[in-house]
Amino acid sequence: MITRASAWSKRPDDEKGAQIDLLIIRNDNVINMCELKFYSGEYDVNNEYYRTLLSRESLLQKYVSPKTVIRNTLVTTFGLKKNEYSNVFSNVILLGDLFEE
Repeated sequence: MITRASAWSKRPDDEKGAQIDLLIIRNDNVINMCELKFYSGEYDVNNEYYRTLLSRESLLQKYVSPKTVIRNTLVTTFGLKKNEYSNVFSNVILLGDLFEE
């Protein structure tokens, strides 16, 4: 099942809200939490964005079964620049991969 999650907005009783671009909820107890980034080169994850992704993952985990695994997935135009924070993504999907026959 593919779900578009435009936002998990903050309610008055929530600590913090989070925007998630796309959730792919699979039958094998895995959720791909997708970030969609369109850049003219490789996407470069910095410390602040790394922490943001970990925070979103932690927030999402509160709403799903403890048996569910969350995989951070990047969908981007030209790939991911490898650095000390790039391992936050389990999967990287290039835009071109979506349109191959």
